[in-house]
Amino acid sequence: MAVKIVEFLGMNAHSLSASDYQAAEKLCPYIGTMCKKINRELEQKPMCVVESRGGVPLIVCEHRLLSTVMHNPTSYQRARLFEISQIIFDEGIESKDIEYKYEVTTRLRQRADFVLRDKRNGDACILEIQGGGETSSTRILTDHVTKWENGENLRLDDFPVRVTKSGKMTAPGLIPANAWRRLQEQIIVKGGICVSSEKKFVAAMGKTIYLHLLGKLPTIESMKRQKSGSWNCAFIPYEISKSEQIDFNLDKDNVLYLDLKELVTKLIEYGVRDDELFAADMIPLEEG
Repeated sequence: MAVKIVEFLGMNAHSLSASDYQAAEKLCPYIGTMCKKINRELEQKPMCVVESRGGVPLIVCEHRLLSTVMHNPTSYQRARLFEISQIIFDEGIESKDIEYKYEVTTRLRQRADFVLRDKRNGDACILEIQGGGETSSTRILTDHVTKWENGENLRLDDFPVRVTKSGKMTAPGLIPANAWRRLQEQIIVKGGICVSSEKKFVAAMGKTIYLHLLGKLPTIESMKRQKSGSWNCAFIPYEISKSEQIDFNLDKDNVLYLDLKELVTKLIEYGVRDDELFAADMIPLEEG
């Protein structure tokens, strides 16, 4: 499924001209410093969000939803942490009640994006941000941006394609599956730390990754808990909003509160019985 760029260096790609981009400071509005994609040895194009022909968005920058670059946090980052804290912790929480650490190394040498704590009662969680999805054939998008930067007659938010030597048309596509694989490891390892410590594991993500998760675990809705009940795991989806600026709004109605051990059991049960796999003819190891 073809994709196009919808947000570029924090700006709406639909109304962005190459001359306006070239004249702009290359500051990321979400971390308040030079864009990390530009400011690296192998420079990348500052793509924040892409979208498929079917209107499915995917965040493709790890700093877009909520960055762990927090040496001097922006108002955007503080607001994100506060709204997530309101979803996780008891009612009536204020920003003065919240403490946080970022890029925290656990005893298992795993790095947690954030640890949040409610000063009122000591409740706490590991917060992981699933904010950097991937695309296939990314080079096609990169070449498209280069042509746009060089003044060729095309729009930044066109759907780019490449024609191969055989005449086949190739286009970049969305890959939400890789983010789901990373999340599974986090659920088991970092989630295990939270369960053992009687704390919570929380993951915030774009709606596309969230829907991919639901597709992999069709019974997850039946596991849903109430915030006021007993839970130790939460998945928080963010939905895209497109106007003059691209934004992502917390989708409160679809937050999933779960029991982590029950979730892990369901992940194991996702593997169906396959007798044929183990009964098939095989190659003998012994020669002759």
